[in-house]
Amino acid sequence: MIDIERSKATLLSALIAILVIILVYTLFTPVDLVFMNGEDEVAYKANVMIFSDLELDAEDIKCDNCTEGKGYTYTSGGQQKDFNADFGFRLEIAKTTLTNFFTFNWTDDANVIVLQAK
Repeated sequence: MIDIERSKATLLSALIAILVIILVYTLFTPVDLVFMNGEDEVAYKANVMIFSDLELDAEDIKCDNCTEGKGYTYTSGGQQKDFNADFGFRLEIAKTTLTNFFTFNWTDDANVIVLQAK
């Protein structure tokens, strides 16, 4: 009887450990945001995580007369969505890191989210 309880505890602790690893990877893996206007890169924000500030700073913008993160869209699940520094985009960052985790695509190039100007 004691052996059955121990094996269940071992399995449960292994599952909890795997979930903690996935959660830590999702929360702390950085992605890069690339803001594009056609073929031109207008802004770049490096090492953005779920808890990071998503607003563009002056040093992130690469051209003089560009918008500051307004009017950009990204594709999620085949749908165009507007970029806002909100919870929805933070879920997009989490989805990108989780997809890369489960597909074993751990390169820096895979952790890039491209946003297009409208």
